[in-house]
Amino acid sequence: MADPWELILHHTYAGTPGVIYDLSPAHGSHGVVQGPVLFLADGAQPGTGAITRGFGKGRVRVKGGRGWEKLDAIRGEIVFSGVSFVVLSGMKYLIDCEQFTVVFSRPKPNVTSFTVVFRAGAWSSAVTAEGTLAEGQWTRLEFEYDGVSRATLSMDGKLAAVKTGVFPPLPGASPTWLTIGSNPDMDWWSEYEGLIDEIKIWRRNPQVLGANFLERPYDKETADCWANWGRAFAEWLQQNAQCGQLFESVTHDLVGAFRTVSADPVLRERLDNAVKKYLTQWHSGNLNSDEMIQALREIANILDAVGIDMHATLDSLFGSECWKQLIAEVPRPDCDKQLTGMLTALAQTLETE
Repeated sequence: MADPWELILHHTYAGTPGVIYDLSPAHGSHGVVQGPVLFLADGAQPGTGAITRGFGKGRVRVKGGRGWEKLDAIRGEIVFSGVSFVVLSGMKYLIDCEQFTVVFSRPKPNVTSFTVVFRAGAWSSAVTAEGTLAEGQWTRLEFEYDGVSRATLSMDGKLAAVKTGVFPPLPGASPTWLTIGSNPDMDWWSEYEGLIDEIKIWRRNPQVLGANFLERPYDKETADCWANWGRAFAEWLQQNAQCGQLFESVTHDLVGAFRTVSADPVLRERLDNAVKKYLTQWHSGNLNSDEMIQALREIANILDAVGIDMHATLDSLFGSECWKQLIAEVPRPDCDKQLTGMLTALAQTLETE
């Protein structure tokens, strides 16, 4: 199964001073120094490198590009060391961009408050944790937003805060900027004066949905058949953009339903269990098994529990002029008997309920 996360930024600040090379596989998030930034040879460990603001306004900027498209969930990790906690005032920005912001403050003596704001719902999606940090102490701050209903914050490997709810989706486009060490305006109160050793940012792997839900054992004839149909369908969508909008709206409704399900702990657990059963049968090629039909029926029942009538949704789709046009111009492939059998059995099962 595919890795659910894809690394899109990895800075270590080791190597040539002033050069910030992105070590992620896409190498699309190199840093650019703006203002006085000092490069140190030693960070959390000897030779790992670190950066800190020099005298005056200094920061690192990253232009969103390759690897930052399709942001719907975010995971991050920052290794840093705080200094001058005694005089710390205001919110200090570790990272800031359109999709998320990582700040910390000193709300009271000997207490440091860390907050990650996911732009999905602005401050309504913020997750905050408090800890006691000594000056010069290295800390690994980890945060994660699943893109649906759960945000977490961990410190040195220990879960420190969890926030759940139905959050609006993240802005999906690539950020025009990402700032490290201050807010984008470089306000004096936002400038972080400590050391940063390493930063990693992941996005949800855009291939994971296809890998987990579409990959299964095929013979070459079936694989070639689906590949040919996929190319024909893609060309048809380009020529019939209005129909693509209809199909997208159906998908959007289903995504919204899954967001609602995820906000209910009981329904979310039921959905997780049903999806696991589905994936086990799918990756084994057991499309017509009783376990597969039961899993799909359970998913339909869960959606029904939040007001999504799968019968009505599918009837509306299959009765549309776009669907009739699609079937007439790009006929459904008859090469996959297993899938056809599964869908037929599922339809019969749902009709009898």
